Amino acid sequence: MVRLTPHDAAVLSRLVQFGGLPIEELSKILDQLSPDAKPVGEAALDAEKYQQSSVDIQATVDRFREWLNNNRRLGRQRPASRRLARAH
Repeated sequence: MVRLTPHDAAVLSRLVQFGGLPIEELSKILDQLSPDAKPVGEAALDAEKYQQSSVDIQATVDRFREWLNNNRRLGRQRPASRRLARAH
């Protein structure tokens, strides 16, 4: 995996989470990344760049995607947990 600064990790998490934004917005987010982290951001947004990336970059992108999927899954579970708690 690629070593990231806390700033780069925060920017990449925003990039992965909001990957459906218009390209202009995504470009602004990419511009906030350090030169070491920018290839990770580009690979996260472009499947072809992902395939051409090093194993370390792919592993980093995969971890961010896993984080996003876990957050979405947990977000769907929270309302159900609250309903169950109120029912008891």
